[in-house]
Amino acid sequence: MTEQGDQNRVRLWAAEQGFPLWRNNSGALKDQRGQMVRFGLGNDSARLNAVWKSSDLIGILPVTIRPEHVGRLAGIFTAIEMKDAETWRGVAKTDREKAQAQFIGTVQQYGGVGGFVTSPEELERLVAIWR
Repeated sequence: MTEQGDQNRVRLWAAEQGFPLWRNNSGALKDQRGQMVRFGLGNDSARLNAVWKSSDLIGILPVTIRPEHVGRLAGIFTAIEMKDAETWRGVAKTDREKAQAQFIGTVQQYGGVGGFVTSPEELERLVAIWR
Protein backbone atom coordinates (compact mmCIF):
# COMPACT_ATOMS: atom_id res chain seq x y z
CA MET A 1 0.00 0.00 0.00
CA THR A 2 1.30 3.46 -0.87
CA GLU A 3 1.12 6.54 1.34
CA GLN A 4 -1.63 7.85 -0.96
CA GLY A 5 -3.55 4.59 -0.55
CA ASP A 6 -3.12 4.77 3.23
CA GLN A 7 -4.31 8.39 3.16
CA ASN A 8 -7.41 7.38 1.24
CA ARG A 9 -8.17 4.65 3.80
CA VAL A 10 -7.64 7.10 6.69
CA ARG A 11 -9.95 9.69 5.12
CA LEU A 12 -12.60 7.05 4.43
CA TRP A 13 -12.44 5.76 8.02
CA ALA A 14 -12.73 9.33 9.37
CA ALA A 15 -15.72 10.02 7.12
CA GLU A 16 -17.39 6.82 8.33
CA GLN A 17 -16.85 8.04 11.91
CA GLY A 18 -18.52 11.36 11.11
CA PHE A 19 -15.64 13.78 10.86
CA PRO A 20 -14.07 15.37 7.81
CA LEU A 21 -10.41 15.41 6.93
CA TRP A 22 -9.45 17.70 4.08
CA ARG A 23 -6.29 17.48 2.01
CA ASN A 24 -3.99 20.42 2.77
CA ASN A 25 -1.69 20.87 -0.22
CA SER A 26 1.19 23.19 0.60
CA GLY A 27 3.84 24.76 -1.56
CA ALA A 28 4.76 27.72 -3.72
CA LEU A 29 4.75 28.59 -7.41
CA LYS A 30 4.99 31.61 -9.65
CA ASP A 31 1.82 33.08 -11.11
CA GLN A 32 1.45 34.42 -14.66
CA ARG A 33 3.15 37.68 -13.61
CA GLY A 34 6.12 35.86 -12.10
CA GLN A 35 5.03 36.60 -8.53
CA MET A 36 5.62 33.84 -5.97
CA VAL A 37 2.36 32.54 -4.55
CA ARG A 38 2.47 30.40 -1.42
CA PHE A 39 -0.41 28.08 -0.57
CA GLY A 40 -1.31 25.74 2.27
CA LEU A 41 -2.16 26.33 5.90
CA GLY A 42 0.51 28.36 7.70
CA ASN A 43 2.77 28.53 4.63
CA ASP A 44 3.36 32.27 5.04
CA SER A 45 7.04 32.25 4.04
CA ALA A 46 9.81 29.91 2.97
CA ARG A 47 11.59 30.69 6.24
CA LEU A 48 8.58 29.67 8.35
CA ASN A 49 7.85 26.64 6.16
CA ALA A 50 11.38 25.36 6.75
CA VAL A 51 10.66 24.90 10.47
CA TRP A 52 6.85 24.63 10.72
CA LYS A 53 4.98 22.61 8.08
CA SER A 54 1.25 22.07 8.23
CA SER A 55 -0.07 18.54 8.09
CA ASP A 56 -1.33 16.61 5.05
CA LEU A 57 -4.87 16.38 6.42
CA ILE A 58 -6.74 19.03 8.37
CA GLY A 59 -10.11 18.41 9.96
CA ILE A 60 -12.58 18.98 12.71
CA LEU A 61 -13.29 16.15 15.12
CA PRO A 62 -16.86 16.64 16.39
CA VAL A 63 -17.13 15.99 20.08
CA THR A 64 -20.32 16.01 22.11
CA ILE A 65 -19.36 17.65 25.31
CA ARG A 66 -20.56 15.53 28.19
CA PRO A 67 -22.48 16.89 31.20
CA GLU A 68 -19.25 17.78 32.91
CA HIS A 69 -18.56 20.00 29.88
CA VAL A 70 -21.95 21.76 29.81
CA GLY A 71 -23.54 19.49 27.14
CA ARG A 72 -22.35 21.34 24.02
CA LEU A 73 -20.95 20.05 20.74
CA ALA A 74 -17.39 21.20 20.10
CA GLY A 75 -15.14 20.83 17.09
CA ILE A 76 -11.59 19.80 17.89
CA PHE A 77 -9.02 21.05 15.37
CA THR A 78 -7.32 17.99 13.90
CA ALA A 79 -4.03 17.79 11.99
CA ILE A 80 -2.91 14.45 10.54
CA GLU A 81 0.47 13.95 8.88
CA MET A 82 0.37 10.87 6.68
CA LYS A 83 3.41 8.63 6.49
CA ASP A 84 4.18 5.54 4.47
CA ALA A 85 3.64 2.44 6.64
CA GLU A 86 6.58 0.70 4.97
CA THR A 87 9.18 3.35 5.82
CA TRP A 88 7.87 5.36 8.82
CA ARG A 89 9.50 4.37 12.09
CA GLY A 90 7.65 6.74 14.42
CA VAL A 91 10.42 9.31 14.84
CA ALA A 92 10.83 12.61 12.99
CA LYS A 93 14.36 12.41 11.63
CA THR A 94 14.57 14.67 8.57
CA ASP A 95 14.30 18.46 8.70
CA ARG A 96 10.96 18.17 6.88
CA GLU A 97 9.62 15.67 9.45
CA LYS A 98 10.89 17.84 12.31
CA ALA A 99 9.05 20.86 10.86
CA GLN A 100 5.92 18.71 10.54
CA ALA A 101 6.33 17.67 14.19
CA GLN A 102 6.55 21.36 15.18
CA PHE A 103 3.17 22.05 13.57
CA ILE A 104 1.64 19.00 15.25
CA GLY A 105 3.10 20.16 18.57
CA THR A 106 1.45 23.57 18.15
CA VAL A 107 -1.92 21.93 17.44
CA GLN A 108 -1.57 19.75 20.55
CA GLN A 109 -0.40 22.68 22.69
CA TYR A 110 -3.67 24.47 21.98
CA GLY A 111 -5.89 21.47 22.67
CA GLY A 112 -6.19 20.03 19.17
CA VAL A 113 -5.58 16.49 18.00
CA GLY A 114 -2.45 15.98 15.93
CA GLY A 115 -0.07 13.22 14.98
CA PHE A 116 1.74 11.12 12.43
CA VAL A 117 -0.46 8.34 11.04
CA THR A 118 0.04 5.40 8.67
CA SER A 119 -3.38 3.72 8.92
CA PRO A 120 -6.99 4.13 10.02
CA GLU A 121 -6.14 2.11 13.14
CA GLU A 122 -3.53 4.66 14.18
CA LEU A 123 -5.99 7.50 13.58
CA GLU A 124 -8.55 5.67 15.71
CA ARG A 125 -6.04 5.44 18.58
CA LEU A 126 -5.13 9.12 18.16
CA VAL A 127 -8.73 10.35 18.45
CA ALA A 128 -9.81 7.80 21.07
CA ILE A 129 -9.42 10.28 23.93
CA TRP A 130 -12.32 12.28 22.46
CA ARG A 131 -14.53 9.40 21.32
